[in-house]
Amino acid sequence: MVSVVLVALLASALGCSRNYTSAVKAMNVSNIQKLGNFYSDFQASHGSLGPKDEAAFKSAISIYTPETMQLMGIDPNNRDAIWISERDHKPFKVRYGVLSPFGAVAAVVFEQDGIGGTRQVALNNSKVEEVDEARYKELWEGRGVSKPASTGAPAPGVPDAGAKK
Repeated sequence: MVSVVLVALLASALGCSRNYTSAVKAMNVSNIQKLGNFYSDFQASHGSLGPKDEAAFKSAISIYTPETMQLMGIDPNNRDAIWISERDHKPFKVRYGVLSPFGAVAAVVFEQDGIGGTRQVALNNSKVEEVDEARYKELWEGRGVSKPASTGAPAPGVPDAGAKK
């Protein structure tokens, strides 16, 4: 899977053609999706392991150029804004240290309160789910997320998607 941030970097290097710009914008509609995409990019460059804590995550995000941030719809002078939900106006909860081997899908960024009885959850595949309380709890605990189709028997000792190191 090509990460959204990688697509943004490529588009930036190529002069932001309309096709790349449109694709990047479509994959970065909300703050939760942007943060989820950064998490996925971190995993892609760190052996499928998510950042260990908020400081490591923010440090990794800080290396992106202002052009890349703008392409993703982020004000480079206010990068911390992506840590707040546009819906409930509260900081997101993040599951740190999530291991997603072999492209396994895991829930990584969570709204605190949401709205109307549902909360959004960002997965590490550029998708955002709007979920009820039961599903939210399941995802926060690292359960209930789909995995890619198996092409053979799983290797012994390979952890499930979302398992923490």
